[in-house]
Amino acid sequence: MVKTKTKQIVDAQNNIEEEVYFSILSEEKDYARNTVTFLIQSKIKVNTEDEGGYTYRKIKNTRAIFKLSTFNNIFGGLTIQEYEDTKDQLLINQIDYINKHTWTGKEPMPKNSYWNLVKTDLEVVSL
Repeated sequence: MVKTKTKQIVDAQNNIEEEVYFSILSEEKDYARNTVTFLIQSKIKVNTEDEGGYTYRKIKNTRAIFKLSTFNNIFGGLTIQEYEDTKDQLLINQIDYINKHTWTGKEPMPKNSYWNLVKTDLEVVSL
């Protein structure tokens, strides 16, 4: 799992800031369309006073769609185990890439923004 190092505005209307957590829920390769789609969940940590702990509340799910050639150039040389061992760092790289990308409207996905975060704003955490 990945989290922001600082709080982000998650509810501007009520001026609520929280650290945001990201995780990859699924990955789907579509060879017919030549794409790889990641379902990325954004969530915040919420205290559960009655249980003395915390849980995570989903903010939103977004799809990050990459051309299969881009995916293979970046990840194609990894074994399944290497991919699993480094997927949180790869998620940081994905968020960084998406937020730095100059959108032309020809991308296979709608424009996404993850609070305009870059690599140095994120860190890998374990649960």
